[in-house]
Order: sequence, then structure tokens, then C-alpha cells
Amino acid sequence: MKTRNRYIVTALVFSMLAFILLASGCNSLETYSNSYFSVQYPSNWELQEISSWESDALYWGISPKNDFHGWIFISVNPGEPPVSLETACDTLVSTLENEGHIIIDSSKPPAGQWDWVVTYENVSSGDTNYWALKYETYYWASVFWYDAVTSEAWQKPERRNIRNQILDSFEFYYLYPSGTTSPAGFETYTDSTNGFSISVPVSWEADSIELSGNSTTIFNLPSLCAGQFVGVFVLKSDISDMSVETYYSEEVKPSIEDLDDFHLISKENLTIDGIPAIKVIFTHVEYEDMVQTMNCILIKQQTLWEIMGGCALTCWNTYEGSFNTMFSSFRLLD
Repeated sequence: MKTRNRYIVTALVFSMLAFILLASGCNSLETYSNSYFSVQYPSNWELQEISSWESDALYWGISPKNDFHGWIFISVNPGEPPVSLETACDTLVSTLENEGHIIIDSSKPPAGQWDWVVTYENVSSGDTNYWALKYETYYWASVFWYDAVTSEAWQKPERRNIRNQILDSFEFYYLYPSGTTSPAGFETYTDSTNGFSISVPVSWEADSIELSGNSTTIFNLPSLCAGQFVGVFVLKSDISDMSVETYYSEEVKPSIEDLDDFHLISKENLTIDGIPAIKVIFTHVEYEDMVQTMNCILIKQQTLWEIMGGCALTCWNTYEGSFNTMFSSFRLLD
């Protein structure tokens, strides 16, 4: 096997897929996801994690870069909702009315992600404000946004259209109770042809290709992050009888060290599905961009399995958890 060529080809495939996404018009979108939700927003906007105002709640904000007006605030409260959706909405409406705000509408939308939306006029600013609630079994979330009448930029239809597209892109995940095998925001992908299963983020896409003559399954985010492809490859190939440590030393190590500006972050011996495996994490330059890659190899009965995931270095903190979940969930079918 031409292993060294394989890693170069894999890097080229990542770049090619990124180019395809760019050509399809997705270059202007960034995607953020966690265990609770995913959301897409233009690259000239920014998403920030906000320090928690309450001990148990989690907060995020999305807004145009360098423009405070037009913030979208997201809060997630882990745990079972303390009251029913109806009670929560009634309490919210009563609180707003007691503060002197004018309720415009409070109802369940006919379609979409939200379980309830409260629309009201802010008595102080004159802005039209919105609270959208989402109830799940093991958490509840709210999203707040507003039409800023004091900002000329927000009177432009294109700015509001972008904001509405962001709101429409929200996807909330069902959290499985603790002790179950299905991780939150993931679903099991079973490849009967190649004989494996793996947990994949529900918003990702899957495809099969031939890579260097080997059967390869690709799982990827449908948009780019920092202009780079985000995805995981599962490669299956035949191999002569050797240990996983020997294969790493003779094939993988010299191959990845040939990559431009290679830097090894970690090497770990572990087991996946009861099979000895080696996982390495490293960075390298790909077409002038720094990317970070997680690579895991395991061998069973002269069959080599390689799981490779990567993204732009600036996006690593966002997707490292997804990569770890996918890698650890890999199972061979009986």
C-alpha cells in the first residue's frame, strides 16, 4: 500500500470537498453546534459564548461583527423543565406586562422549531422584541431577538432577512437520558457493506467513495468552517499480518511527518470496540491554512481501519467533541 500517498490524497480530498462547498454557495456560512443545538450564520457575523448570568444556564450571542444592534441571544437550561410550557409562557407574559411592555402576540407557531413565541413592544426603546421557547425532555431553551428601531441598519430588509435565515437554521437536538448508548445530537450510521457502525451528528451528511483504491465513507458538515471542510473519513483496506504499533511506526508516522509544517500534539494507545488502536492528533498546513487532524488506526484479522477527522485549527474547539464521540462509537458488525 502506498500509505504516504494516502495521507496526501486525503488532504487533497478535504480541500476538494471544501472547494465544492464553496462553489455551491456555502462559503458565506459558518456552522456552530453543541450537544443542544446547531445554527448557521454568515461569516461576517460572529457567535460568542457569554459568561453565565445564572449558575445552571448556558448563553450564546450572535450578531454582525462590530455591530451591537441585532443580537440574537440563546440560552439553554440543562435538566428537566421545572414547569410546563404553558406555565412558562404565562409567567413570561405576566412578567412582561408587569414591566409595562405591550404584548403583541403569544402563540404556538404553525410550523418551525419553536414551541411558543411571545412578541411584544419594549416600552422603553420602542423595539419589537421576540422570545421563542423550545422544550425538550432533558433541557429547555429560549432565543431572544429584536427589531431595533433606533438602528438604521436594521430598517434594511436584507439585514432582517439574514437574521431570519439564522433563526430558521436552528436545529435543536433530542438529549438521550444518562445511561443510554445514543449520545445527544447523534444518530447511528450503519454501513452493512463495509461492516461497521458509527455515531454521526444528525446534521451531517454521508457519502461513499474510493480513495487510493480503498473503500471510504465520508461524514461531513454540510457547510464550511473558517473556509475549510469539516468531516471524518472511515477507510477500510486489506493489510499483511502486523501489529497496530508496527503499522503506525512503519507507515503512519513517516507519512504524517511528510505533511507541510507537521506538528504532533498527542499520541495515545487505546482500545476501540475491544480492539487495540492508536490515536494521534496533529496540525499541518494545507494550502496555506493551518488544519488540525485526529487520526486513529486499528487492525483486526488483516483488515486495516483508519478513522481520520479534521478541520481548520480555528474550528477545532467546536468540533473536537464530535470527533471524539464518532471515534469512540466506532463498532464492527458481527
